[in-house]
Amino acid sequence: MHCSTPKHGPIQPTQDRHQSMAQHQQRLKLQKLTSSLQQTKNTFLIFRGTETALKKQLLETVSDTFTKTLKHKMYGYAQVTAREILAHLDAAYGTVDADDIKDNEKRMNATWNPSQPIKDLYNQVKDAQKFAADHDDISEKKEQSAPSSRT
Repeated sequence: MHCSTPKHGPIQPTQDRHQSMAQHQQRLKLQKLTSSLQQTKNTFLIFRGTETALKKQLLETVSDTFTKTLKHKMYGYAQVTAREILAHLDAAYGTVDADDIKDNEKRMNATWNPSQPIKDLYNQVKDAQKFAADHDDISEKKEQSAPSSRT
């Protein structure tokens, strides 16, 4: 008996043309989804960075006196967003009207109790002056709209 060896290896079946096209479309979809996911991730990272920077600036700029109601005993301001800080500041201190100015003048002119440290008097006047300086444009409007008592 004579044994013959084949000159070529076994023939591989060719890939179905439709299957090849379907795989190509799947790869394209996967690339689009990956690109979309990367864009979403980049957008989120930019948002987080901006949120963190804005919150840091707010907390460094605004005295703790004005934001302490938002501060958690254990976590501090970790669970508070910049938007919440701004909303709180606007709601609590954003609008100053003529009554606020009158109240400030009363605080500034309040009688000092000599049994208290002199520093309390200085702080009382300093706080009232700071309020007046911060809201100077409102004081000017009030003075302009008030009838003149000079004759």
